[in-house]
Amino acid sequence: MVRLLHRAASHDNDPELFCGLVHACRYCGLHAASLDAHRRALQLDPGIHTSVAHTYFAMGDYEQALHWYGSGNKTGLYMDALALASMGREPEASGLMRTRRDMFSAMPA
Repeated sequence: MVRLLHRAASHDNDPELFCGLVHACRYCGLHAASLDAHRRALQLDPGIHTSVAHTYFAMGDYEQALHWYGSGNKTGLYMDALALASMGREPEASGLMRTRRDMFSAMPA
């Protein structure tokens, strides 16, 4: 994270760098900094995808985690189901996991 921060000081127009900071800051428990890095990455590239959903989940903000991860996300694995279950929406979470189980069992090894 320290290396990324030093790099960000001199390369403050690199959305990928800030995308990495979202992740690194969260791992260091710096949730506000993770959210700031997400905002900066989006300013630089509105189409960039960060791991901010995981930051919101770590903060206990399951609505925002679900928003940024996307309910029913076709490429997701678990975060939306975890957020739904954490909000007490177990039937939806269970249904989503059944869909994923079926989807992954149909994939070739």
